[in-house]
Amino acid sequence: MDLADCSRERDRDVQELHYLHRLAEQLIEWQAAGVPEHQRHAALVARQG
Repeated sequence: MDLADCSRERDRDVQELHYLHRLAEQLIEWQAAGVPEHQRHAALVARQG
């Protein structure tokens, strides 16, 4: 493996890490946004029950 191959592989690894990091952030934001909705629904069910 020559230097150019190592550089391309490293760049690909960095891009993959950035992608995974963005995906993780999006999942956290999505879950955080869903928590109040879930809590509101649970409160309504508790009041009705």
